[in-house]
Amino acid sequence: MKVLQLPPGMRVDTTRSGIRFQGTAPALRALSASLRPLASSPDHTIWRVPVRGDSPWKLVSQEQYPVLHRRFTVIMPPDAWAVIVWKLLHVSSGLEGPSFQFAECGYLRPAPNVDVAIDLLGDPEPL
Repeated sequence: MKVLQLPPGMRVDTTRSGIRFQGTAPALRALSASLRPLASSPDHTIWRVPVRGDSPWKLVSQEQYPVLHRRFTVIMPPDAWAVIVWKLLHVSSGLEGPSFQFAECGYLRPAPNVDVAIDLLGDPEPL
């Protein structure tokens, strides 16, 4: 299982309902580059998220989108991960507001019960 490489300055907060990446514009851009392989990965690619030691959180790329996700697991098709990659760039550059929650964007129906959120800390920087 691959471990997601978090850029310097990136914070990860977790709750029962999801995972929230928080960072400066350069950190969000670097995370975008780190997540890009999930957008083109083969089915059932699994990455562990390094949150507080031995985190149970996993990001999974698979074509078949489940209605209910396993606890501590975000499962989305590769094209949904591509949306996350673009949203990281948009939030970091100010093309979108400073916060984004994937479940609210309407890309997947039904909305995922385990969400991915993005928060820009500081000012946006143009691409």
